[in-house]
Amino acid sequence: MFLTLLFPTKIKTHLHFFPFLSFPRLAYLSFLNTKLHQNQQITFQLKFLIL
Repeated sequence: MFLTLLFPTKIKTHLHFFPFLSFPRLAYLSFLNTKLHQNQQITFQLKFLIL
């Protein structure tokens, strides 16, 4: 979620200027995004457990 807030414009410019490079990079970014999102959910669950 945090990455999507920070990098949507960068992803769009990469798509616009480097279409041949941007697809694997975008796939990697979305993969990182889902990993980050899962980690955030886990930390939220841990915080609720601590509280």
